[in-house]
Amino acid sequence: MRRIVFLATLLVVVSSFSLAQQPAPAKAATGPSEFKISGSVTTPLTVTLEDLKKMPRKTLRVENGHAKKTEVYEGVPLEALLQKAGVPQGNWYGEPR
Repeated sequence: MRRIVFLATLLVVVSSFSLAQQPAPAKAATGPSEFKISGSVTTPLTVTLEDLKKMPRKTLRVENGHAKKTEVYEGVPLEALLQKAGVPQGNWYGEPR
C-alpha cells in the first residue's frame, strides 16, 4: 500500500509540476477550488484549496538524470487525504498494517 500511495502521490506532484510549466491562461478561473473523495470510503470528503493550505506538507527531492539536476516537489501527501476520508490502510495483500 505504501508503494501505491507513494506512486500516486508522485504522480499527482509530477502532474502538478507539468501543469505549472504551461503558460498561464488569459483569464483566471473564479470560484472555489475543490475536489471530492467518495465511493467506498467511510467519510466522503470535499477538500478545498483552503483545506490543503492548512494540512501538513512534505517535500520530495528527486535527482533528474536527464537534466542532471535536483528537482524539488512539495505538497500534501495523498495518504493523508485518503486517511481523512476513511480509506482502509493495509499492505499489498489487503491486510491491516
